Amino acid sequence: MKKSAFSLLMGLFVVMSSFAQESFMRKFENEGQQWPLTLASKGDFYYYTEYIHNKSDSIYGTKVYLIDLFGQLIKESFMAGELSYLFPMNIDGEMYLFGTEGCTDTSLYYVRKHIRNDLTVEGVVRLEIGSGWKMEWAGFPPTLNHDGSISTAIVFGDSVLAGVYSYYDASDYICINPQFDSLWYYSIFTDSSRIQLPRFHIKGNGKRYIYGSTTPFSTSTAELIGFDSGMGIFKHYKFDGEEHQYITEPSGMVQDNEGNIFISGTLKHSLDHAKESVRHIYLAKYNADLEFISDWTMHNSADTVSFAAFRRSLVINDKGELIIGGQLSGQYFFGEKAMVISKLDSDLNELWTYYIKIGENMTIWSQTINTAIDDGCVITAKANYYRNKEEFSLVYKIPNQPITTSIEDEYLKISPILISPNPGRGQMRIDLGPQLGACQLELFDLGAKLMIQTEVQGTGNIINTSALPAGTYVYKISNSAGWSESGKWVKE
Repeated sequence: MKKSAFSLLMGLFVVMSSFAQESFMRKFENEGQQWPLTLASKGDFYYYTEYIHNKSDSIYGTKVYLIDLFGQLIKESFMAGELSYLFPMNIDGEMYLFGTEGCTDTSLYYVRKHIRNDLTVEGVVRLEIGSGWKMEWAGFPPTLNHDGSISTAIVFGDSVLAGVYSYYDASDYICINPQFDSLWYYSIFTDSSRIQLPRFHIKGNGKRYIYGSTTPFSTSTAELIGFDSGMGIFKHYKFDGEEHQYITEPSGMVQDNEGNIFISGTLKHSLDHAKESVRHIYLAKYNADLEFISDWTMHNSADTVSFAAFRRSLVINDKGELIIGGQLSGQYFFGEKAMVISKLDSDLNELWTYYIKIGENMTIWSQTINTAIDDGCVITAKANYYRNKEEFSLVYKIPNQPITTSIEDEYLKISPILISPNPGRGQMRIDLGPQLGACQLELFDLGAKLMIQTEVQGTGNIINTSALPAGTYVYKISNSAGWSESGKWVKE
């Protein structure tokens, strides 16, 4: 069957647990390139947007999907525009789309569109940002500040080499007042700071906070800048591995009700870019004056690599709880593909963790972490197959549950445990979410003979399997609360 442009190919809703109505997975496929933007909830629905780029048909714009709590598609709508990056946001129970609209060589506008459940749009407001500028980047979600204003960052440039940005002329931070009738913008190149790719902009307590990187590349240095009410810099962190930690790929900044600032990114423990085994998803907490309070590192060991989700890896809910996520790889994940998502309290104590295993022959990039109606989260990701390069996006819901049975389909398996590598040889590694507590591992051969029995807890449990003959084994992991999960592990 031939696919039509921007057709939704199929929907997946497969659950294998007692919380079936609280979890879902869904696949979206369109012709051309598609980049997940973000997702927001209103009542019994989720609004999800993607940027569509179909060069062959010269079609560009934002596609909006309305999804119910079961993951079923209700309606979709396409909003054309070469620079139409629209992000849904719930404000006082009403859903709006915020973002840019225009073309690279004509006037550029920042827009607000009130959108209804039937995806009709009304009350459109456009504020002109500039005319004759070439916008290079507007791909990060805007921030809803505590005073009701919207802030974001727009990047302008003058050259592109082989699709890779080579230099930016200006980086403007934009803030629109709550009435959405006037905007304020500030170019970072008017002072000594040189952030070329600003990603996040927050206004609060009479201050402004900018978080970004020196270049768009993964080896770039993250920077965090605090401005006072007169736009003077009162704090400037350059995370280059010298005076402060070495952080790349800044991918999240939020502020809680007490004014504290949280940032996320990818922490590198070495300035040697060839050492891929020393990267971890990283979260740090600062007070309103940007004085450091505490930090947290996901899988803090030398044998794993974790990368923060690209477009937004960090969100905060009304309770001040944080959800952060990204991808895993490294020595014990060689040949394995997994994503990871964790929930923490405001003091950065880990509450729960889930692991998301990816199907065979697939590559996947976590794009955004989004809060869900039940204080769980919804994750968007971009994926394709190695062989035929079929490209699609995935949206999957993680429930806010302390302990859960796995859910899976042909694309993903979501579980509170991760066993790797599988197949393996002399060792197997077991990572458990903190919600499971102390667990018991039992490993049986296919004749039901118990081969290994030991206690496991937390991450980085290494089990010596060198004495076992090659073959297929069945593992069972259980705890005193009555939870258990079983599966197969193969020794080569």
